[in-house]
Amino acid sequence: MSIFAISRDGAMNSLARSSHPGQQIVGWQTVEVITLDDFVRQLRIERVAFIKIDGEGAGKLVLEGARSLLYSANPPTILCEFCDLTASGFQSSGRDLWDAFVSYGYELFSLSGTSPCTIHPAQRKDKYIYENLVARKTSQ
Repeated sequence: MSIFAISRDGAMNSLARSSHPGQQIVGWQTVEVITLDDFVRQLRIERVAFIKIDGEGAGKLVLEGARSLLYSANPPTILCEFCDLTASGFQSSGRDLWDAFVSYGYELFSLSGTSPCTIHPAQRKDKYIYENLVARKTSQ
């Protein structure tokens, strides 16, 4: 069980208080949490091809709870939110999240803003205001 912050507009609900000005906490609630690895195991899911991580700063923790998936024979492609303001609530940063992906053998890519959408190699930044990056193992 974990304590969950309920935000005024619902968009910034989180397991931590962040320094993001949009997070206006109006209450706290106890919630049950489960790692992705345990969830996949319990439901006997054979393969996960894609994951979207929008954990309001908890991205690094999500990765830690998906270790088996990330090291599996067919690891998922991941679309992940990078935001220093929300990550600060977990004593983390976008750079820490980038490093975690790299430690699991992933490469990171930026999405183009054009249609059709394409990806291109991303560059590690000093600061992440708000960005979604695609993470994949290119040796797949």
